[in-house]
Amino acid sequence: MSMFTLQAANGAVELDVAQREEGHRFHRLDLIVPIPFSAGTLKVEIQRAPDVWATVGELSAMALSAPRSIAFVASFDRIRFTLSGVSGGGEFYVFVESGDSWMDAGFPEGAFTGYRALVTQPYTEANVKNGAQFYARASWSQTQGNQIAANSTVKLWFKTGAKKIIVKMRELHYAGEEIAVRLYASPTGVSGGTDIPVRNYNRINPVATTCQGKQDVTTTSDGVLFDGPEMFYGETGTSNRSGTTIPQGRERILPANAEFIVAFSTPSGTGSTRLQYFLDWYEGDPDLPRPA
Repeated sequence: MSMFTLQAANGAVELDVAQREEGHRFHRLDLIVPIPFSAGTLKVEIQRAPDVWATVGELSAMALSAPRSIAFVASFDRIRFTLSGVSGGGEFYVFVESGDSWMDAGFPEGAFTGYRALVTQPYTEANVKNGAQFYARASWSQTQGNQIAANSTVKLWFKTGAKKIIVKMRELHYAGEEIAVRLYASPTGVSGGTDIPVRNYNRINPVATTCQGKQDVTTTSDGVLFDGPEMFYGETGTSNRSGTTIPQGRERILPANAEFIVAFSTPSGTGSTRLQYFLDWYEGDPDLPRPA
């Protein structure tokens, strides 16, 4: 553990934590103001990449006019403290404990005894904030004039790019008596079809998608069947049915640079079927398995 005493002077001070802590990646930082100042605020920023600084949560303008003790754990190389409007005598200490993992760096005191809050979020929320969560819809409807006729099959083509993807949600909305869904890998002779727009939930810092999709394609071969038929049943006169087919925590992981066919089939004597297929996914490497 290292301890630093910062001078009570307005301005910015940077510390090269990675160099001081022998190259460890994760650092627990404790900020302690045992004797408050008359006035002033503190801003704390961390640097994970050259010339890229990020403000640490509530530490964008922490008041120094009262005793404070704050701890956080993060991965960073340098840290910058900016004091503004400081007056009156006071003391300000920084303690840094480092390690090669989050556990090595340690958790704030009281984290596991009910005296410290830990903020968590699901992967999908983090993915959306990072601009890496995507979705697409394909539909066959009366409005579009492309309802699925009885005893026929329509096909959707999906291609991954340079990244692996994790399918977080697959949902069908349909009006019809019976639909069979089959999933194929490595189709050949894919042609025709209409482009399916791939959209990002994030309008601030979206990452460009690496995936493509088309509906109503034709194929020479659908490829290798790896799931299905999965059956969905409705009944005559039913105006709306839906089925979510990926249980929570059992997302489907697809390899990079691969092609797939989703085939929707209706039996004879059932009339036309209206259908919307919704797909939601993350693009990038999963966190498990961890590299050896």
